[in-house]
Amino acid sequence: MSRFAADAPPPAARDRSEPGLGTERRIDPSSWLAPETRGKPDPRTRPERRDRPEPAARPEPRPQPRSRPEPESRGRGRRSGARSGALQVDAKLMSAVDVEPILIDGLSKQFDDRWAVRDLSFTARPGRVTGLLGPTGAGKTTTLRMLVGLTRPASGTATFGDYAYASLRHPQRRVGTVLGRNFHPRHSGRDHLRVAAATAGVSDEQVDDLLYLVGLADAAARPAETYSLGMQQRLAIAGALLGEPDYLILDEPAIGLDPEGIRWLRGFLRSFAATGRVVLISSHLLKDAQQIVDDVVVIRDGRLLDTIDMAELAAGGGTTRVRVDDLSAARTALADLAETIVCGDEEGRFLRVRSQDVNEIGFRLYRSDVIVYELVREELDLEQLFFSALEGAA
Repeated sequence: MSRFAADAPPPAARDRSEPGLGTERRIDPSSWLAPETRGKPDPRTRPERRDRPEPAARPEPRPQPRSRPEPESRGRGRRSGARSGALQVDAKLMSAVDVEPILIDGLSKQFDDRWAVRDLSFTARPGRVTGLLGPTGAGKTTTLRMLVGLTRPASGTATFGDYAYASLRHPQRRVGTVLGRNFHPRHSGRDHLRVAAATAGVSDEQVDDLLYLVGLADAAARPAETYSLGMQQRLAIAGALLGEPDYLILDEPAIGLDPEGIRWLRGFLRSFAATGRVVLISSHLLKDAQQIVDDVVVIRDGRLLDTIDMAELAAGGGTTRVRVDDLSAARTALADLAETIVCGDEEGRFLRVRSQDVNEIGFRLYRSDVIVYELVREELDLEQLFFSALEGAA
C-alpha cells in the first residue's frame, strides 16, 4: 500500500456527495482527531448548531398611530422646538405677492337724515399699512363695512383693484377681516377657528399654526367665553389670517391688547405689509397708530380732512405755531411758502405752518402788515397733525 493510500481519509470522506442529490454531505471533523480528543469540541471550529424547529411566526405588532409631521412653513413659519404662548412675529416668512391697491372713490352712505360717510376717496397701497383715523362716529367702521360688502353704499365704489368684494374669487381667502368679535361662548378657540376654516373652504391644518402665531397655543382648548378681551382680539385676528389673505382689514385692532400684544401687532402688520400685501386699519389710538401705519387718512363726520405720509412727516422736521390778529391775511401771506392749517386751543385760534423757517415766516407777515403775537417752532407728530386737521375743519 502506498503512503498516499495510507494517509487518505476514510472512504466515507471521499464520497463528497450522495448520488442523485445536489447537496454536499457534511463530514464529522472529529473523525480526524486523535482518539483521546474525539468527542470534544475543536477550539478552532465553531460547534455545529443543532437543527431546531422553526419558531412559530409571531403576530405582527399593531401599528402605532404616527404623529403628524410638522408641516412645512406656508408663510406662518411654525418654529421647531417646544411651543410657548408667547406672541410670535412670523409674517415675514410669508411669500411675497403682487396685489392691487384698495380704492375708495366717492363713497357715501346715509342713515335716515344723517350722512355717515360722504364723498370719501383715498387709496390703501400695497406694501404699506394705511390707518383710517378719526374720532368716534367719524364713519371709520361704516367705510370698512362697505368695503367688504356688509353695508350697501348710497354712491361711490370701494374695490380691491378693479373688483368689488363680492366679485372676488374666494373672497374669504383673499381678504381677512376683523370687524367685531363674535364667538360661540362654549366653543374653544381651536373649534372656533376650525368652523371658520370650513366656511372659508380652508384646510384646518392651519389652525394650530395660527393659534401659535397669535400666542393662544396654551389656551386653545379653553372656551372662548373665558378669554380676556385681548385674547378674544387675538383670536379674531387669527381667524382673519386663514388662507393667507392678500388684504387685511382690521377695525380697531389694538383695543384690549396689553403692551406685549400691541408690540406684536405692530411688528406683525409691518412684516405682513412688507410682503407686498395691503393692510387697512381703523383706530383712534394715535400713539399706537403712529408706530404702526405708513399712511394716515384723517376723517371726520364721514369726510376726508387730510392724508399724511408718515415718512414725509418724519422728514419734515416740524411746524411753527403762529398767533396773529388776522388769520385770513396770514394764510394769504404764507400761501406760497408752506401749507397752513387753522387750529385752536384754550388760548384761541392760531395757524400751524408746515415750516420751521421762523425768519421767513415773520418777514412775510411783517410785509403784509399782520400783527404777530406768537411765533414758536414745534416738533411735528401725528397727534399734532390729527388735531390740527380736526380743529381746522371745525
